[in-house]
Amino acid sequence: MDAVLSKIAKGVTICYSEVFPNLDNDYLHLNYLGKLFLFADSYCMNPDCTCQEVVLNFLQTYPRENEKNNNFIVRFKLNGRGYKIHDQGRFNRSEIKAIIMRITVDDSYVKLFNERYTEMKEKAIKIIS
Repeated sequence: MDAVLSKIAKGVTICYSEVFPNLDNDYLHLNYLGKLFLFADSYCMNPDCTCQEVVLNFLQTYPRENEKNNNFIVRFKLNGRGYKIHDQGRFNRSEIKAIIMRITVDDSYVKLFNERYTEMKEKAIKIIS
């Protein structure tokens, strides 16, 4: 947990699976137009921060079209109303928008992200105490 504490102090987002490792759900999955994406969710663990965001790192795993730039990263608002692209890799903005819309078509991912955000903040308070 020293690495997590160091990242909290630096204000770096931390992957949910780093704090709550579970081989069955380290990565989330998304099928989109015949493409398979794995994606990881990272959160700010500073208990004083009220950013209400999750950083999502998507990696296209099938088909493997290009070994480089096969991923993109977005910062997604936990109310489900907006995102910012941080690295679009080889993906164009409209494709990223469609993928984000796919994960928000129902509220299951947004609910999951909110639950995990709360878990991460609670864990941070325990680590710091």
